Amino acid sequence: MLIQRLMLIAALAIGPVAAARAEKFATPTILDGACTQSSHTAEGMRGEDLTKRQSRFSCNSVVIMNPNNDPSRVLMTFATKGSDSALNSMIGFAGDFDGPDMIQVRRIYIEGGQAQTVDDGACKIFRKNGQISGFSCGAMVDKAKRRIVRIVGFDVKPTVAPAATAGSISTGKGEPINYPRYRQSGVATCTCPGTNIEFVMDGQGSARIARTSSNYVGFTKATRVREWAVYRTVKEERTLIVFDNGQQSRIMADPDTQKAMGFLADGGVSDMLCQIMVKAN
Repeated sequence: MLIQRLMLIAALAIGPVAAARAEKFATPTILDGACTQSSHTAEGMRGEDLTKRQSRFSCNSVVIMNPNNDPSRVLMTFATKGSDSALNSMIGFAGDFDGPDMIQVRRIYIEGGQAQTVDDGACKIFRKNGQISGFSCGAMVDKAKRRIVRIVGFDVKPTVAPAATAGSISTGKGEPINYPRYRQSGVATCTCPGTNIEFVMDGQGSARIARTSSNYVGFTKATRVREWAVYRTVKEERTLIVFDNGQQSRIMADPDTQKAMGFLADGGVSDMLCQIMVKAN
């Protein structure tokens, strides 16, 4: 099929695949990077050689979300961040997960946010060392005698300290600190004036945000990352539990006194209270 051939070309531009489960994006996730040179749009008459009618598509970011918080559905929008004409230079692919990291595209969103139902389309999420490294998407729309094709390959800009990688976090000053993962399951509620964050710890060193509200933009941005790493460290004979979102925001809590400090990516620091309750072994 046409899309399968075009998807193969885009995939070769991105690189090898690491097998992984389907990704869940409970809130908008923004990844920086660059569209590959194979990314393009093409329009023409059905049966026409559209390789001669291609226009390069450029972008530097992708916004990913689950419509209606449904983890089986995904919308990925590729655009140029900071561009005044972003709505006129974006392509969105919306569809359903169809196996690990494979998406069957149902609709595309093009200039001005206009939605079109596709006749054929698919997206692939690529990974390297367990982290998302790129995307390859393609879709085809037939309208009367005309055909529209959209192909996007995207390389994700590597992050310095992703939450899913093991044992090191940043203090905010650039130096890494190695901590063991906190392998207790339970719940943690961290609060400060105007902010409430509830974590569910899985016992494997990760915590998912179950509920959050905040009137401070620093915490709002930090909690867009729903999966946080959880570490344990000892300082001055005190055990501290560290919740880290992998994007230079973290909460360091003393489970005995419930006192905590929030350190945010924008430089903000806040006194907090964190109640951490773990399940009995």
